[in-house]
Amino acid sequence: MTAGQLILLLILLMGLITRLYQLGEESLWHDEGVSVRIAQTESTLEILNPGQLDDNPPFYYLILHGWVKVFGASEFSVRFPSLIFSVVTVFFLYKLAFLLYEEKTALGAAGLLCLSGYHVYYAQEARGYTLMALESVISMYFFVKLNAKSNRANGIGYVISSTLLLYTHSYSLFVILGQNLYLSGLAIFSPLSRRIRWKNWLLLQGGLVILFVPWLRVLLGKIIRIQTTGLLWAPSILDVPGAFKTFSGDSAWMGVFFILLAGGALIWFKQNGAGKGEAGQMRSGKTIYRHIGFSHLEQGGLLWCWLGVLIILPYVISLVSTPIMQSRYLIAASPAFYILVSRGIFNLNRKLLIFLTAGVVLGFYPGEIYRNYNRTNKEAWREAVGRLENEAEAGDAVLVNANYCLGNIYNYYGRRTDLDKNPFPKEGKEISEENIRHLTAIAEKYDRIWLVLSHESKNIDLLTESLIRTHQLAEHWIFYRIKIYLFKKVPAKFKLGILGKGKIGFSFFLFKL
Repeated sequence: MTAGQLILLLILLMGLITRLYQLGEESLWHDEGVSVRIAQTESTLEILNPGQLDDNPPFYYLILHGWVKVFGASEFSVRFPSLIFSVVTVFFLYKLAFLLYEEKTALGAAGLLCLSGYHVYYAQEARGYTLMALESVISMYFFVKLNAKSNRANGIGYVISSTLLLYTHSYSLFVILGQNLYLSGLAIFSPLSRRIRWKNWLLLQGGLVILFVPWLRVLLGKIIRIQTTGLLWAPSILDVPGAFKTFSGDSAWMGVFFILLAGGALIWFKQNGAGKGEAGQMRSGKTIYRHIGFSHLEQGGLLWCWLGVLIILPYVISLVSTPIMQSRYLIAASPAFYILVSRGIFNLNRKLLIFLTAGVVLGFYPGEIYRNYNRTNKEAWREAVGRLENEAEAGDAVLVNANYCLGNIYNYYGRRTDLDKNPFPKEGKEISEENIRHLTAIAEKYDRIWLVLSHESKNIDLLTESLIRTHQLAEHWIFYRIKIYLFKKVPAKFKLGILGKGKIGFSFFLFKL
């Protein structure tokens, strides 16, 4: 085993340890609950039915479906596939960076991704983001191999990896677009270096289109639904540099530092001076100088194209049309950033600078990972539902707002069947006067009503204001991103004496508690 292979093995082991630690510690949050609900469907065909999904392509859910059947649906179990994908991404990032540059850059890139708190976080989440990152790297790996040698094996590897990528997340389209943009740039600015024939490339892209056609209708439906419902919010100009900040450990100064290093991936500091026969002049230093040149422009151009398309294009689309930009979706672009940063470090071309820069990075990352372990990141559904069902009495009503949380996550933790659980409101999460009239009718039927609030929306106070007209607030618990209230019916003879009106009455009972 060579020294480089030993270092890579240690990096992979470190990646496994950092992702395994506290894997099942926190509750599942809503989106993870969606993954588990879909994975627990009885039939594989149900998963392929777009109506069963959350508008994302089905490949990740198919994997999780098979995994849950074998290993169960505990928090630890359902997150473990994401951990595997993340560790394997570290390995393939090493392979890709080795193709583009050399071993030291490849090891540096693998180390950066291994210790990235951004990747550790999503490696501990039962969603398909680390799978998308892995497939992006593998697709780029075969893309680079195709550009070096256009043969059948590389073409098949590219089509398979890219197809699976497209069936994992809609953002994958930007990865494929980045590849096409890069080849177009090569054709314009460096036609002699282009090795993929356009005829072969168009055949490969045509194959991807044909294989993705079954999902195009669903994708178009998702776009229309986002336009009409406004599920995501429009980004600000700070979200573009914010993406680099996220990749760099959610630190502004590390983000700036990493951007400078990534830009330095295209710059080469070269020392020039007298030849060996002019040792005296070299010692005097009179003929020695350094100049800045550009190197590996094709490799750096590919990485910046990959990175730029996935950040800039969603941002532009979000401004002019429908908001689609989310930091977690950009995980498919982050591997390119880590390769650029690693290359920028080794382009410094002086051992002392390299060691100092690497020391700054290695000194920062452990603290970031430690902070991630010691803060609450996910909605505390396990604790909230557990306490509610421990305190509830048979026949109590449980109203869950937003409505989608009942089936997607509350029922994952809820075990009691003697409670009357209902989503409220039945459609969406916005509160209206019509909802309140319906709530008044519900309140008349029950002596005890539990109200579970998460993903709060405007007019949410109307719920509590309505309930205190007929019930008294008896309990109020706050968990991370979840609030639980227990209302008990007030005997008729006490109503006039103790009930206030609106927010005043609600505040009175909070004060009494």
